[in-house]
Amino acid sequence: MAGLTVTNARIVTRDDIVSGTVEVAGGRFSAVGEGSVGSGAALDFEGDYLLPGLVELTRTIWSASSRR
Repeated sequence: MAGLTVTNARIVTRDDIVSGTVEVAGGRFSAVGEGSVGSGAALDFEGDYLLPGLVELTRTIWSASSRR
């Protein structure tokens, strides 16, 4: 399974918020560091927050009656 490298993220942990890079492999964090830590596909968070375990569940569903 190919890994994913998340760069330039603010990583929220139980005790702190740290800036850095996260390597994800097999659906789990495999490395966390300040520089490039992996060779997988890269995703630049541009300083956005990374909250492990948080899932975005917001969806906007428009019905035909609400479009009038």
